[in-house]
Amino acid sequence: MNGLGRAWSAARILVSEIRARRGNVTVPADWRVVGHCPTWCAGDHRCAVLAGSPAGEHRSKTILWRTPYGRLSVIAVQDAIGHRRVELGASVELDTRYATDTSHVLVPAIDLVIRAVLAGQPGRTVPMPRQAREVRP
Repeated sequence: MNGLGRAWSAARILVSEIRARRGNVTVPADWRVVGHCPTWCAGDHRCAVLAGSPAGEHRSKTILWRTPYGRLSVIAVQDAIGHRRVELGASVELDTRYATDTSHVLVPAIDLVIRAVLAGQPGRTVPMPRQAREVRP
């Protein structure tokens, strides 16, 4: 097994362990509420559905995790017809001597863990990454 294969296996094991310790977490029934804001929606200026926009989105308040290296953030989003997603953000303090190298390692590592989390969902197929690809604007 090559290095990427070992990393993929380790990410899947990590996700399994986290899920086992948390127990089953179900999606609240009000994710599918149409016509008004679900209970998790911020219901203020962040909610374009409440403002009457037909292409708007319900948006939660930002949830922040402070970590020893910086912070992580997540926002739950649902469009007016019920499609859901989360927006993730990270702010990571880096040693300036290693910032470029660390940045190039963080992106594929984060991608690998997200794939492992999604692959653990019943009925969802998420392939293991074959090769990291950098996209430049």
